[in-house]
Amino acid sequence: MKMMMIPFVCAVANAVDDLASLLQSKRVVSHSQIQYAQAVKTVIHSNATSERWTCAYLPCEELVCTVQCPEIACDCFSIAVHVECPTCCAPDNSTCLESKMKTMMDAKMAEMKADLDYEKAYARWERTNTLNARKDTDAQLTWMKTNLRHMRKQEDKQYKAAAQKRIALQKAHGRLKKHIANWARDLSDEVATVQRLMNGGVRPPRWEVPGGHCSPGPICPLPKQCPLCHKQTCPPCQPVKHPKCKKACPEDHHIRDAIDAALKKEDFVACPPMGEFCNQRDSWPKFCPMPRIMCHTRDGPVGTLTYR
Repeated sequence: MKMMMIPFVCAVANAVDDLASLLQSKRVVSHSQIQYAQAVKTVIHSNATSERWTCAYLPCEELVCTVQCPEIACDCFSIAVHVECPTCCAPDNSTCLESKMKTMMDAKMAEMKADLDYEKAYARWERTNTLNARKDTDAQLTWMKTNLRHMRKQEDKQYKAAAQKRIALQKAHGRLKKHIANWARDLSDEVATVQRLMNGGVRPPRWEVPGGHCSPGPICPLPKQCPLCHKQTCPPCQPVKHPKCKKACPEDHHIRDAIDAALKKEDFVACPPMGEFCNQRDSWPKFCPMPRIMCHTRDGPVGTLTYR
């Protein structure tokens, strides 16, 4: 909603000290639509033969926005969730370990998906704010461009009006020059009047018309527009991290290592216990160090004291 402050022209009819108390509201409609600061000519009567006057200018038109853009309050909150600790698995229970590994992987993937969704939503929210700020800037630049054309147009009109007035004054001066030439041909009446005044004569009272005029005053700019009210949205809330189980199982740490290796697309390997070297001597992994032990066979002790 827009409420415009319209300038008024006021006429002074009586002689008082407080000029503001004499202002009578009267709507001004300019046929030329030249938005100058309106001039008010104030005539103060002092006696029957003379008067003095002054010029005052009403303020330029202003825009008052009665409705402000609404603001919203944003807040994020979380609800405490009780997490049941999973059952621990025995080292020889492959089914339990596999099921637990899948469950923990699903939870990890859901957490990563929530983080990606949050980053996407936050980026979209920031982009919306950036575009709204651009709209505000574009509206301001549009007003500045329109107001510049308006000010230049009014300046051109003011200059043309002043030029026409100068031309009229030049023509009036030419007519006055002819009048003075005719007046100077016979000054007998004027000389007689001067002699009469010098001998004690008095001129009769007459009304003196005040001279001068009020200048157009400064050019008023176009009223600015009310700010654009954009749809207010809250930034997305960060995803709530699932609380970890307070009572961790011995295999949880190793399962998380396996999940991290899978996410990095790396091989998840481990060396057998050193005590199993003699049983797996022929299939001992190459990336594992050779233990410094002696293995006893039917043919005698076999082993090495060095690492491969």
